[in-house]
Amino acid sequence: MSFFEPEEMDYFNMSTFSLGLGYDFHQSESVILSGELAYLRHTTHELLGELTSQGVTIRETYNKVTHAPRLQLKARVFLTDNFQFVPAVAYGIRFRSQYTSYWLRAGLAYSF
Repeated sequence: MSFFEPEEMDYFNMSTFSLGLGYDFHQSESVILSGELAYLRHTTHELLGELTSQGVTIRETYNKVTHAPRLQLKARVFLTDNFQFVPAVAYGIRFRSQYTSYWLRAGLAYSF
């Protein structure tokens, strides 16, 4: 279990990296639906140990790295010829990983 002091929580202590391949399995003039299978890497800065002696505290931290596959389903809904609404939902599978993750995203895109 990780414990951090309040001043240590001022910085972001988890990062993710994802790299995947996708396929558009439905394309029409108004909607494109695609799926993706990706490699997901979580890096978490965690507290390893804490020792206090004679008013001096020594805290030992490290970066824990875990790897997992991620499945994603994404839609590209054309609002006009150039503007699109892009919702996506993904699931990071707990496979040789400490984390199961759920992703829900929505955005706007513009095509030139």
